[in-house]
Amino acid sequence: MYDQIIVTGCSHSCGMEMNDHLLPTARTLKEREVNIAKWGRHNLKLLHKDIHVIKRLADRAWEDKEREKSWPALLEHRLGIPVVNLANIGASLGKTLLNYSGYLGSSWQGQRTAVIHQIPEYGRMYMRLSKEHGRINIVPGEIENIGLNKKYFSKQIESIKQKYQDMIMNDDYIKTHRTKVLGRLSKLSKDRGIAEFYVFNRPGDLHSSTVILDGLTEFRKNYTTGTFSHTNDPRFNSDFCDLIISYL
Repeated sequence: MYDQIIVTGCSHSCGMEMNDHLLPTARTLKEREVNIAKWGRHNLKLLHKDIHVIKRLADRAWEDKEREKSWPALLEHRLGIPVVNLANIGASLGKTLLNYSGYLGSSWQGQRTAVIHQIPEYGRMYMRLSKEHGRINIVPGEIENIGLNKKYFSKQIESIKQKYQDMIMNDDYIKTHRTKVLGRLSKLSKDRGIAEFYVFNRPGDLHSSTVILDGLTEFRKNYTTGTFSHTNDPRFNSDFCDLIISYL
């Protein structure tokens, strides 16, 4: 029925931790970052002396390697048609909207298309840090770990923390933001005749669209997870693709 599938989402659609058995055991995300940098230096033959450049190149290569083990990659193999994976690690609903809108405006060619929106946790926000660094994904409980020098950016970090806390404590804001963004995602698809499907962590709000799964959090409990709570069981990819294909 389709010539192309588009996928949006967060780390659950990026294959995060699927390859972590290739790295030394890490207890923290910081240790994991160091392990990935070491993996990059050794496997990619990175000779650059700047550790920040090495880290950036290694991160990019590792994320590409993870995507090869993600369920969208398996779905592409199963269906035999292109599956464009727009998901990002740590993505928020706002970031999902920007990724999807940007792709439709620059790369989509009007072919018969379906989109699968794997909706991130609603508590995540895509917020402006500074003019220089633009917007960043804010993940609850990980605001301190945004990959920037905490001392140099102390004022910006403190400011964005306060803004985030004000937002997250306002139930009306979260609900309004969620409804608005989900509505805009749906309109983008309907205006272009793109079939839309949704995967929610918990019961969602779009009853007029096809909901493939209304409880990804519960579904994932059937499979093993890594140190940082991402599914690392290949059976998850296979079973999830079976579920998706039954709806397509």
